[in-house]
Amino acid sequence: MRVAIMLSMAVGVAAHGAMNMPKPRNEGRSSVHPSPGQDRSCLGDACYWYQVGCFIGCESCSSTGKELYPKPACTNPMEPINNDPATRTWDPYNLSKQGDFTRYNPWRAPGKAPVVDPCGDASGYMPGAAGGFAAEVPAGYNKFDKGSEVLPADTPTFWKAGGSAEVAWALAAQHGGGYSYRLCPKGKDLTEACFQSNHLSFVNENTTIRHHDGTLKDFEIPTTDYISPEGKQWRKNPIPGCACDAGLFCGHKSNPGVGSGNSINSEQSHTHVEGFIDPTPYEKHGTPTQHCPLGTMFEAAWDSGASGGFLVGMSNAWSIVDRVRVPDTPGEYVLSWRWDCEETAQVWSSCADITIATNPPPTPPPTTPAPGPAPSPKPGKNCKATENLQCKGSPFADRKSCWFGGCQRCHDSDTYDCDSCCPGCTRTAKEGMHYCNKESLDLVV
Repeated sequence: MRVAIMLSMAVGVAAHGAMNMPKPRNEGRSSVHPSPGQDRSCLGDACYWYQVGCFIGCESCSSTGKELYPKPACTNPMEPINNDPATRTWDPYNLSKQGDFTRYNPWRAPGKAPVVDPCGDASGYMPGAAGGFAAEVPAGYNKFDKGSEVLPADTPTFWKAGGSAEVAWALAAQHGGGYSYRLCPKGKDLTEACFQSNHLSFVNENTTIRHHDGTLKDFEIPTTDYISPEGKQWRKNPIPGCACDAGLFCGHKSNPGVGSGNSINSEQSHTHVEGFIDPTPYEKHGTPTQHCPLGTMFEAAWDSGASGGFLVGMSNAWSIVDRVRVPDTPGEYVLSWRWDCEETAQVWSSCADITIATNPPPTPPPTTPAPGPAPSPKPGKNCKATENLQCKGSPFADRKSCWFGGCQRCHDSDTYDCDSCCPGCTRTAKEGMHYCNKESLDLVV
């Protein structure tokens, strides 16, 4: 029975990042599949508010489709203007055998791709849309709910007028690209045009990496900024993917492409694409890392600075922290974080409540609640029955070993859901449930 349960878990789809400082409206009180432990990339399902099928120059997003090599959703997309390898993040030297396949994706002209909603839409896909069958929907909402319309206002964060303020986001799965922060005054319609007319600039020259688990002190990494023709400042995602079209498992010899009649369709985990995928590694690449043994898209900024995120079994206990310049005008605002992807035609969004004041009240120190008692596991009934915290016996030699002993950390004590797998096993998923498999041909994060 257990084997049957494991074998039934196939293709899964989920979203990949969120703002976590200030606390976003997108962070719900309940969740379907939040980030684990000190990973802040998807607290309260915040990372499941995004949009898909958004191509530069088109009037609207298609809200459907998952192809890695897509055709634009309109007949007259704009040509890319972000072509410098220094500001590119995915196939920056155009080495793919499939040509310039990111050409019309959002990061190739930051801010020029449409969005469904500047606070994101639930699950990214419209109901019944191709590619959205397994998309995780934030707890308490319906697929395609628009964030600006359904997310309730939260307690505002105070910023000092004319000063600077810390902002942060974290990555749950990798899609390259870059990000920006914008404001819209409360009382106005929360439209993308309103946010784009109040684009914020970064104050810091370097980005701070902040570990939330206390393992490392804050440290700075160099940044690369993209300045649009209108003078708006965007910041390149500093975390590189692996150097091949898919961004993971480069050079996998047994991959003739997803959807070509092989076992990939039944064993894939987190993916946002279907159809042929070329795993050929790029000749020019960054230094190889643990997760990218054939090299990265560009040089990682620190030793462990190449990660796929918790949705592919690489949970991160750190956030990407910047400082933005605060406007001089006091008032009530909504802050929007926008992440324009380069690998795929997708945009992630989060919104938060801000009060700008001449003399804001002092920020209270953060409090850490005492941990509650660990729930008692139910032997033989869930993931906890085979949890292997020390990864004894790894690396495992076969699938059965991964199924029954490869989960290093379970998601809870009630289901078979696993958050991270031991070395030699790969986290594989279907419809929000995850298990450990020996051979994941999961290709795109």
